[in-house]
Amino acid sequence: MSNTDRENTMNKNTGLESISRETIQEAFRKTKEDMHLPFGELTLITEDRYKDVLEKVQECFVIDEPIGKAVGIKWSPFFESFWLKALKTGISLMVVNPEDNDIIGFRINEYSLRKENMPDLNKLDDESLKIKDAFLLYAIGKANIYDHYSTDEAVHFLGLGVTRKYRKQGFGTLLMESGIKLAKNLGISPCYITELRRKMETCVKIQAKES
Repeated sequence: MSNTDRENTMNKNTGLESISRETIQEAFRKTKEDMHLPFGELTLITEDRYKDVLEKVQECFVIDEPIGKAVGIKWSPFFESFWLKALKTGISLMVVNPEDNDIIGFRINEYSLRKENMPDLNKLDDESLKIKDAFLLYAIGKANIYDHYSTDEAVHFLGLGVTRKYRKQGFGTLLMESGIKLAKNLGISPCYITELRRKMETCVKIQAKES
């Protein structure tokens, strides 16, 4: 199970860039107390698990993800750096199997700021990434989240995946709910969820019609 919707939670400028590790840990502690998993342990994704998580990302977003499959996306140093940048913000979550520490699923989140420059697609060598990123940029532009919610910052729910042998057991829903609770516990209140799937589908249909 994978989810390439680039959902966002918005707030009136909480200073997301400067949130401390201690604040994140406390927000996670509250989040974990609120979540009741039938199996597995909810944890923050720490640096020592980046390599393992990136392997699961490859499974969910290269092998299984529909848009990635449609454009023939391949794992590359650039694609890896895209996910690694998000992981380094320290606000991503995973569920692990306590028996063998295997990763059941992940919810990768990152901060997003109005002042950040959008990527220059002309600098991408991988044509499949150009197509996929063009879809994402189109959807983000149509959503216009910063102006719509009068904010300069957001939390992107960048990607959610559950590894194959753990799918259809409710872990995707639990990870989605955990991501929202963590954002709220970080001080994003009120919290608005915007969903970009419809806009991306529109972009896909436009692209298909033009080609």
